[in-house]
Amino acid sequence: FLNTQSEAMAIVDEGGRAQALLTAETLLGWVAAGGGNAQQQAVGSLLSDAPTVMSPDASVTDGVIAMGRATTPAIAITADGTPHGRLQAIVTSADLALLFGEQPANLLRDIRLARGLPELRELNRRARALTLEYLTGAPAVEWLARLTHLIDAAIVTRILTLKGVDQAVGCWCFCGSSGRGESLTKLAPHLAVLLAEADDEALARDQYADMLDALHECDYLPRSLPFEPGFYVARIHEWKARYRDWIRDPVMHEMARARTLFDVRPVHGRRSLWQQ
Repeated sequence: FLNTQSEAMAIVDEGGRAQALLTAETLLGWVAAGGGNAQQQAVGSLLSDAPTVMSPDASVTDGVIAMGRATTPAIAITADGTPHGRLQAIVTSADLALLFGEQPANLLRDIRLARGLPELRELNRRARALTLEYLTGAPAVEWLARLTHLIDAAIVTRILTLKGVDQAVGCWCFCGSSGRGESLTKLAPHLAVLLAEADDEALARDQYADMLDALHECDYLPRSLPFEPGFYVARIHEWKARYRDWIRDPVMHEMARARTLFDVRPVHGRRSLWQQ
């Protein structure tokens, strides 16, 4: 790293296939965890996640989204776009900086490391400014919508982490335009919480109210919703009963008011509850 000034290196097998990408952050994490004998330990022992792989003809915007989702800020380009293809190049956030004044991958990384709501507010403002800058025509809508979804999900997840909400308690989901990954504006993500039978519902409702306040502090605009906030936090058996009623008798049970709840995407917590 010091000699080449590279942000990432590829670990390849005998056939030239990328097995993993090693970054300076990987090495720093190893050191922070206690490290070991740097002269004797194999570099392969530092690696865990498979690299994000793309084909040479993938668009730059696809690369931006893929890098935003990845745990490593680099992408492996292979001959056929699969993990089994021969490695051709590595693309890092520094490469994307040539095309973007504000680097989307760095924004997402900074959101995941933010130390408080003021920092998240500034990052959200920067993300929305980036969206406006590149929203130059219809072709840009799709990739910007995917990017803003990643940003909203990262902000919500970071708020929950800062507030100490356990991953094992419930499943936090996006609904409506947020659930479809189509929310480009500053409207706060539309949230619903699915709880297991043993989860503390009163605590979850308090956390939901705290989340709405936190999103406001992060410079989101409040949404006008058809139900009271407490309605969107319920145990899984109650959610199942609601959906059965909406489908069986949509008129009497006012299914029209619940239309946003038919686009639900999990963003934090126990995904198995959403699958139910």
